[in-house]
Amino acid sequence: MKKILLFGFMCTVMLFACKKSSMDDFEILKTKAAGGGSSSTNNSSSSPRGIWNRFGSPNGYMTDLAIGNIPGEPSNRVYMCEHRGSPSAGLYKGLISGKTITWDAVYGLPSAEFAKDKNGGSYYRLWFSVAAYDQAGKYNTGTWTGECPM
Repeated sequence: MKKILLFGFMCTVMLFACKKSSMDDFEILKTKAAGGGSSSTNNSSSSPRGIWNRFGSPNGYMTDLAIGNIPGEPSNRVYMCEHRGSPSAGLYKGLISGKTITWDAVYGLPSAEFAKDKNGGSYYRLWFSVAAYDQAGKYNTGTWTGECPM
């Protein structure tokens, strides 16, 4: 029960912390960062890069994740777009170091791990340690949909 309440609180915080700016940034991101993600499998400290899309959400939630290649941002910048329909819909920004994403303080989110599935899956997972690992979102390479204006 505590996990459900904590998850609900986290989603509410994310919903009210959304920051939006111009659509021009989206168009640049879509053209420069499209083409999926990549990572080094030989170096566990290297960060994955590219565009990732959530799949298989039990509630049907959709999320885009851009890591690096974001125009005007440092190479370790992360943008996460929770699509409409999610209790935490909006755009969130952070920085990645190795597998750890530290979200900008304005969102009040705990750090998250973005890494290959620990259970041997061919996909990546975005795991906030406040929830069980098997509840972490699953991600494959994809495209930035433009659901969230930047």
